Amino acid sequence: MSATVEFSIAALTDADVPAVVDLCREALDLPDDAAEADRIVARLREQPGIGFTATADGELAGVVLGSLSHRDDSIGHIDLVAVRPALRRQGIGRALLSRAEGRWPGGARSRCCWPATRRTTPGRVSTSGTRPRSARRTRSGTSRTAPPGT
Repeated sequence: MSATVEFSIAALTDADVPAVVDLCREALDLPDDAAEADRIVARLREQPGIGFTATADGELAGVVLGSLSHRDDSIGHIDLVAVRPALRRQGIGRALLSRAEGRWPGGARSRCCWPATRRTTPGRVSTSGTRPRSARRTRSGTSRTAPPGT
């Protein structure tokens, strides 16, 4: 069993973007997503939203990017979560999600949606082909399946 990794979380800055792209190339499990990491990160940074990085031992360990729904700004979407493979299962992704959920204005904090598909399992998140409304994660940390058509 590996030792617990100490890490810190900070707001994503423009200076972090090249390291985030490199991290995504390594951490995104689907080959198409990894190959297009620069475009995925650029597209997600274009929309208004939030971003946080986790750093461990002076190196980027993880990232989360989120946005507000264009239809309803009381709904927040987790658009990307990536954690360096060697550092998974250490609580980094959970801490990034918690920080992101806590930073949305008003009701978006309790109405946070994140991708869930048959291809996404713990430690494996994809940005392509996801349906953000198929699962909802609430501020309390519970998740539930959204009714069809929501």
